[in-house]
Amino acid sequence: MNRAVVLRGDEGGLWQVITQGSVHLFDLDAMTVRRIPGPGQPTTINDTIRPIRSILACRVGSPGRWTMHSDDPLLDYYWHITSDIVTIERLEANVAPDIPLIPAEDGIEVSPLNSPSEIADMWFQHVGPFLGGAEVADFLGVAPSGLDELVNRWRVVRVITTDGAVLYPIYQFASTGPLPGLSAILFTLTLGLDDWGAALWLNRKSERFGGGTAADMLRNRNGGAVLLAANADIEAWIGFEAMRASRWARIKGEFKFLSIQDVANVLCTDPEHVLEMNANGELIGLKSSKGARFPEFQFALSDHAVRPTTSEVLKFAESIGWTAEILILQLCTPTEQSEGQRPVDQFDDLNVLTANLRKGMSTEP
Repeated sequence: MNRAVVLRGDEGGLWQVITQGSVHLFDLDAMTVRRIPGPGQPTTINDTIRPIRSILACRVGSPGRWTMHSDDPLLDYYWHITSDIVTIERLEANVAPDIPLIPAEDGIEVSPLNSPSEIADMWFQHVGPFLGGAEVADFLGVAPSGLDELVNRWRVVRVITTDGAVLYPIYQFASTGPLPGLSAILFTLTLGLDDWGAALWLNRKSERFGGGTAADMLRNRNGGAVLLAANADIEAWIGFEAMRASRWARIKGEFKFLSIQDVANVLCTDPEHVLEMNANGELIGLKSSKGARFPEFQFALSDHAVRPTTSEVLKFAESIGWTAEILILQLCTPTEQSEGQRPVDQFDDLNVLTANLRKGMSTEP
């Protein structure tokens, strides 16, 4: 293999850029890039082939920075920031990329031959003891089928072993249910970690938590400090832009966004009037290079109307300097005290809605 110190983008050919924990494959003929996470590394939205927009920095010994064209109408482009680059090498045809060695941490030995499932088994002792699904359902007073909804709404963390056992770490429960503030922490952690990674993060001792764990802090109702730490760690691991894009991917997966014509159809009006309403602060709208988009949750579809709280929520956001983007992110993010609820879940109750938005202000994206 031919090695280089810098990759500019005009070299052509296939290249692997190895960072401290992952491999990035550049096809400079097709002008695409793909990240391959190393063992134990979190997955990101950039673990797929994306067209390169620009290579801002790619030098051995320094973090890499590049942007990729977006396939998301709400985003102009994706960012990626890496850890320090170890090597830059040209690949010959049909040569598989290297997978880097991840240093041992907290007694967890990881080698290039470890699959993610094998790593999960190694972490078993650091995350347990556990309860089974039937025990958790009985404890929480829900049907076993209702556990999926609790996991999907970040109320509880669930892990699966290599032999398919579904387990719930005991430490996440207080005497009356899930630890207070857990949903906001899980929402944040899972932007950049899988379930095993999030479970381990919550149960690792740290000086930031007075020598205890994040779960201990939640149990003592010190969730604010834990949420700030979770945000800081995920941003440090995957970068601000990747974290932002992960939030948007999650929101897009659940909520529908309407075009100007879609809104005109809902409100039985014309597109020009929709633009006028948006300019007058009557609609929550996002600007993008591919046209304005409006979250569907602000409309009473059956009444062909805008929900009454929309304009008041916009006034609230304007009073504290939030853009429409920040407002939507905050509406769709659990707050520390919300126990799995998000402000958008109480959109029709203005007092509850604004109170929950204020609770989330300390962790503004």
